[in-house]
Amino acid sequence: MGAVLDLHCHTVLGSPDSELTPHQLAETAAVQGLTACCVTEHDKMWERHVAESWSSQLDVPFLRGMEVTTNMGHVLVYGLDRYMSGIHDARTLRRTVLAWGGLMILAHPFRKLFHQVRYGQNGPKPVIPTVEEAAEAEIFSLVDEIEVLNGGTAELENYFALRVARHLGFHGVAGSDAHSTHGLGRYVTVFRRDITSVQALVEEVKEGRFFPAAVQDLAEPTLVPYSPGSQDPEMEARVEAARAAYA
Repeated sequence: MGAVLDLHCHTVLGSPDSELTPHQLAETAAVQGLTACCVTEHDKMWERHVAESWSSQLDVPFLRGMEVTTNMGHVLVYGLDRYMSGIHDARTLRRTVLAWGGLMILAHPFRKLFHQVRYGQNGPKPVIPTVEEAAEAEIFSLVDEIEVLNGGTAELENYFALRVARHLGFHGVAGSDAHSTHGLGRYVTVFRRDITSVQALVEEVKEGRFFPAAVQDLAEPTLVPYSPGSQDPEMEARVEAARAAYA
């Protein structure tokens, strides 16, 4: 086994809703066996010199990413150097990332899908699509991977993301979406090779040399691959029950 990365983390240096400091990120990463610290601030990237400084101070690689808010959802981006004008549009973001040789990962694609708000008799009626219907969304044709385990997303919605990912031929990645030490490293992406740079991360994801995993015990980390080869009957029943409830 090579690198173990939590691909989705927010810190106080770039995300106003975060309480996680670089020191806490590095310390927790060391305890939980993470091999590098990935930082994906909201619509902002750390300056290169900032990442290099923290990497030097704490003796662990800090990999610069960003969670971009687009018109088609939130997208984790690795490989850009900064936030750029127009990338709130997912198609523009795709063109930009391709030009930079970067990577796009759709974050928590179905968050709140099974917990939609009802707006009364005359308001919009919540709809839960089938896997096939959900997979038709344009955003899936623009990204390189899909986050199928997200620490801020309900179990059923993560499962549905995995089903869609499998339907489309994606491997699926995992990240905690941590804004504090709580839950940090709970979901990780495991790579076959060591990764100490963004360039290596981009290459390994595009080559598909990884798998998503859950950490069973944060005190004594045990990796449990999240890659069932078939549908889970219990989870499928829960999906159908939720769909029926909104029908």
